[in-house]
Amino acid sequence: VYLRVVDLACKRCGVPPRDPALCLACGELCCCAGFCCRRGRHGECARHAAACGGGVGVFLLVKSTKILLLRGARMCLYPSIYLD
Repeated sequence: VYLRVVDLACKRCGVPPRDPALCLACGELCCCAGFCCRRGRHGECARHAAACGGGVGVFLLVKSTKILLLRGARMCLYPSIYLD
């Protein structure tokens, strides 16, 4: 997964994300924690979760292998699913 998405450009800003987040519902790549795609208080992952999952989103943070869970204004980082 890492090799497939590390050089992909973000659909909004056109630049490869510094911290890419892969939506586990639809497979779209988003910028996570980047200011390039932030509009107001919400980043691209929150906006994508609102559009794709009705405000609920599950993302794989590709570089750190953590899971980002979003629901409305709440978020949670789940530890890496890979142990090695």
